[in-house]
Amino acid sequence: MSWWSSLRSRGAAVFARERVSAELREELQSHMAHRADDLEREGMSRAEAERQARVEFGGYERIREETHAARGAHWLETVLWDVRFGLRMLAKARGFTAVALLTLMLGVGASTAVFSLIDALLLRPLPVPHAGQLVSLAFQRSDQAKRYFFCAPFIRGLEEQHKVFRRVAAYADARPMQVRGKSGSFNVPGALVSGEYFEALGVKPLLGRYLTPEDDRKGGGPNGFGVVISEGFWRNWFHRSPHVIGKTLTISNQPFTVVGVMPVSFIGADPTARPEIYVPLWAEPVIDAPINFIAYGVRTWWLTVFARRNPGMSLQKTNAALAAVSDQVLRSKVTDAGWIQDAVRHHFRFVAQPGSSGFSYLQLEFKKPLLMVFVLCLAVLLLACLNLASLLMARAAARERELATRLAIGASRGRLIQQLMVESLLVAVAGSVLGVAASPLLSHALAALLMGNSRGLVGMNPVVLSPSLDMRVLVFSALTALFVTLVIGLVPALRATSRELNEQIKGDTHASPRRGRRQRMLRPLMSLEVGLGLIIVVGAGLLTTSLMRLYQPVVQVRKFRAVRRRGHLSR
Repeated sequence: MSWWSSLRSRGAAVFARERVSAELREELQSHMAHRADDLEREGMSRAEAERQARVEFGGYERIREETHAARGAHWLETVLWDVRFGLRMLAKARGFTAVALLTLMLGVGASTAVFSLIDALLLRPLPVPHAGQLVSLAFQRSDQAKRYFFCAPFIRGLEEQHKVFRRVAAYADARPMQVRGKSGSFNVPGALVSGEYFEALGVKPLLGRYLTPEDDRKGGGPNGFGVVISEGFWRNWFHRSPHVIGKTLTISNQPFTVVGVMPVSFIGADPTARPEIYVPLWAEPVIDAPINFIAYGVRTWWLTVFARRNPGMSLQKTNAALAAVSDQVLRSKVTDAGWIQDAVRHHFRFVAQPGSSGFSYLQLEFKKPLLMVFVLCLAVLLLACLNLASLLMARAAARERELATRLAIGASRGRLIQQLMVESLLVAVAGSVLGVAASPLLSHALAALLMGNSRGLVGMNPVVLSPSLDMRVLVFSALTALFVTLVIGLVPALRATSRELNEQIKGDTHASPRRGRRQRMLRPLMSLEVGLGLIIVVGAGLLTTSLMRLYQPVVQVRKFRAVRRRGHLSR
């Protein structure tokens, strides 16, 4: 029998039980009637033949249970019975249910909200083909920490390393660009990108083409500088006109020709920026006039670099190849002999690291504080689970006589544990669902708190951080619900169904030893709760510091970028 037929048979045995039972009864009666006819032909009376047929076939209830067990539906039926019974028990204990759901909603909601922020900033791959092939580049010296900003000459040198990378691309920090419209000039979020930027990301344009190395040179292409616009900009400024390609867009009083439109799903290589226009790097002297970062050469470090690995090149092989060409790029692109000598003495080299989630300077600043906040939220969730486990143990103590009676009349311990675990599962799932439903509000509020102050800085684009419930967040929530079920359900269920329950059926006179053992059981749990609570209280100060650190980097990074735009940075 195929898996589909087996599934249909089990589903029918559970959800169409009356129909299946009627069919089974009818078939059994038919077989018994045929057997009675055979016995009657052998000389028995009709009444005796029917009685003998019933004896041979056995009782209907036994056959029905054996048939359900053969179909594999018995376990599912018992679970459904436990679910219905658990819902009735939770409905009777409304106070306990409300406290448990509220506690889990806060614990699961907080941890899920922070995890969704971590996912949005650190884990979520860029919406580009084969994002796992992307790497972000840095350079390192023995006397300095790893640095992630490059100068223009190094970009040109790395672009020539085709044996190491399939494509090498660079982009400058997103900044508002002054675009002239019909009613005046407007600041539009824009980005300066190198000629291989779009080819490295691999997203096809919605209309036209994207920028190429032929556009990224002094003066631009044959028709001057080109510009690629986003689908939103195309909709707002050109009303989705199909003839937008070739139109002129005036940026910083310089005409740019629209060469392509990128789809709305394209966000670029920086997960915290949402540029609406993309112009070539060689247009930087026009955009940032009178500043000219390109002319400053190795005296200005202002570009973020990423690359797409060649097929079959692992990250380890890529770093080995980069180390081999670092000296070549250094000597071919730097003219200052003293600078070269100093860099070689301190083992200058390029380094590649995973770049599937893009690169933003905020990732470096936010990673440790976010992870600290996440750990503290998990500690709060664990403390909530321990409190609920204590409540469930107290609740189970009030049901000792009921559970002891059920054991005495033949119920197995495993069957009672299953029922109690199903009750805990109902609480855990309901609390987790409420927490997941509340997590978007919490995560967006936290993101707004962290990013809101960047909007007040003149000359800089606001940082964008969009937490959402994707598959990783949902898997985390499911694992959290499973963890909560085990923590709050298993120990109380095992304790509530211990063999000592048999003593309870004899009367309350034998209960005092059990109460003493139950108190000894609760003492380690209470000690654990107090210790964990103390850790959380101590960590609350660290949490406040972490939140302040999460709030401040945006201003610091924006001020850093603003200073860098007003002048050049030396090495």
